[in-house]
Amino acid sequence: MSDHSDIPLTNLPKSTARILASATSASALELADDRKQAIHESPDHQVELKLHNEELRKTQNALEESRARYMHLYHNAPVGYVVLDKAGVVSETNITFAKMVHQDRTQILDRHFGDFIHADDRPNFFARSPAFFENPAEKNLELRINTPGNTPSYVGLQATRQHRFDDGSPSSPDELLLTVTDITDRVAVEKALTESEQFARSTVDALSANIAILDETGRIIAVNQAWREFANTTSDHPETISEGANYLALCHSVQGTEAEAAKKLASGIVQVLNGEMDIYSQEYACHAPGKNPWFSGMVTRFPAREGKRVVVAHENITERKKLEAENLKLLHQLNQREKEDSLGRMAGAIAHHFNNLLFVILGNIELALENAPYNPVLQQSLRYAQDGTNRAAEICGKMLTYLGLTITDRTMIDLSAVCRQSLPLLRALKPETATLHPNFPASGPTLVASARQIQELLNILVENAWESSNDQHCDIYLTIGTAATTDIAEHRLPLAWKPQGTAYACLEVADNGSGIAEEHIEKIFDPFFSNKFMGRGMGLPMVLGILRAHKGCVTVVSQPGQGTTVRVYFPLSEETTG
Repeated sequence: MSDHSDIPLTNLPKSTARILASATSASALELADDRKQAIHESPDHQVELKLHNEELRKTQNALEESRARYMHLYHNAPVGYVVLDKAGVVSETNITFAKMVHQDRTQILDRHFGDFIHADDRPNFFARSPAFFENPAEKNLELRINTPGNTPSYVGLQATRQHRFDDGSPSSPDELLLTVTDITDRVAVEKALTESEQFARSTVDALSANIAILDETGRIIAVNQAWREFANTTSDHPETISEGANYLALCHSVQGTEAEAAKKLASGIVQVLNGEMDIYSQEYACHAPGKNPWFSGMVTRFPAREGKRVVVAHENITERKKLEAENLKLLHQLNQREKEDSLGRMAGAIAHHFNNLLFVILGNIELALENAPYNPVLQQSLRYAQDGTNRAAEICGKMLTYLGLTITDRTMIDLSAVCRQSLPLLRALKPETATLHPNFPASGPTLVASARQIQELLNILVENAWESSNDQHCDIYLTIGTAATTDIAEHRLPLAWKPQGTAYACLEVADNGSGIAEEHIEKIFDPFFSNKFMGRGMGLPMVLGILRAHKGCVTVVSQPGQGTTVRVYFPLSEETTG
């Protein structure tokens, strides 16, 4: 039985206290056992002991329930908890981490934490482990842990070290608490987002258009690969048109022929930024040394949570412009061919019938001259009528020649010899301000042609050459040679002409006169087209008609103030080509 001698009297029941108080000091020893027995047998004390024991049991149950709740929360927490020693061996873990690695909790204890890390991420973990133990605060590490099926899960690790337990005793400095958070879903979302961004970036970079995104001040905040390449190839300072530069300021700084288009584009950008329009577009030429590219600029709104942004896209439309110009040219040529065919049929019919009527008129005039009584006035009038009729018949003949309908005797001729025969007459007729520079080979090339029409063609070309000098000194160069079919320029007349051989004789007449505007080059071969220096009447149309009759063609190269070069091509004879 325990000794209760140290129990103060004030804590005993009153009856027991009185008994003890009445005892003398002499009998204290004798009463010691009785006192103890009295205390234990006291009803009040029994009640207090029961109450005390009950409180102890309640406290014990509460502690056990609290511990059970704590262990439930600990093992079923949404994150894994792992306690490592300094060597990285697992000394404690919860069930959540065991589920992460798909193993029993008992299979994890006393194993190195690196066993559960994906092989590719272990070097990173081992490299970071010393820093985790040294100073775990605010350190995070993301890596993969092994799971069945070779599908690793991504986790985030955070390390902490508690310096004291709840009772105030210090914890082991060699232990580290790892909080393991499953971030697989987050990594998957981030990966999908990154792939989406990369896909969007790759898509934009793959576009041929030069694309930039501007903020509300006009500052470039992003560009695609095409924009970068254009900046690097066209500018000595590409940084002035790259990220960070103000594109509006750049547009306003443009000088020269492109200034108006640049300022117009800047105005369109501002209007889209201010919400005055949804889309703005314009086409403009971008002049550069050796190049003349065309671009289509388009400005659209860019969806942004904060601020105003626009997308500026420049698409190179040079090829489209070329195709459009080519289509217009082909359409023009088609219209010209249709016009030529229509006018040819009409003019041929008119010339034919008109020529027949002129012969009737001329015949009757001749009869009148022979049979009419002598009258000087009458005779003179009839001769005037006869001369006019002959000139009208000559014009009809030229019209038929223009149409290539004049049938003449053609023989094998030497082109150089035929042209050389025309030189004395040309020198006699030329003005004093013109100088001829013939460059004919000794002989050849040979072709089947009308010598008279070849000489007429040469006379017309030389005459037009000196007329283009506008009474200024003019040098006229005459050259004869041969040319391959591939050497003949594409811009040639008649429009319907198609090469029929591999080589052609070429007669070139070049001058240093006033030249011809590009828009007039085709018109100078139209009948009765009037130009200040060239193409009056039927001269050049006759050249075109002679070439039609000989299955040849003509090309003209000219610029105002830089002279004109006319080349006529005749098919070579079979003997020459053979």
